[in-house]
Amino acid sequence: MEEGRFYQWYVEPTDKEYTNEVISRHQDFITEVEHCLGVVCADGVARDLWGCDSGFVTLLRNHRASLGLSYTVWCRTGNGKIRRMERFEHKKPKTYSVSRLPPIMKAVRFG
Repeated sequence: MEEGRFYQWYVEPTDKEYTNEVISRHQDFITEVEHCLGVVCADGVARDLWGCDSGFVTLLRNHRASLGLSYTVWCRTGNGKIRRMERFEHKKPKTYSVSRLPPIMKAVRFG
């Protein structure tokens, strides 16, 4: 993400009941935009979105499996269109650099 740009994050619960309820209980993370009904996104479809900050998106991603949440992440850059951000919906797998491993681990072949 570039510095100096304004990003407005949105979450769309796809199960409409449970995830919607979980999000509505966390009002500390919801911005002043709050629950946006019928927002038209870049793909031309009207959606019901929750406005939030990036920290809340990270919180949802970290607890997605343990809480059984179902949602999609959307983002608006500046005054642009609201676009889906699939890369923020799933946890990144841990990767390990061989150069940063302890010497004992470098001798072991992975895979």
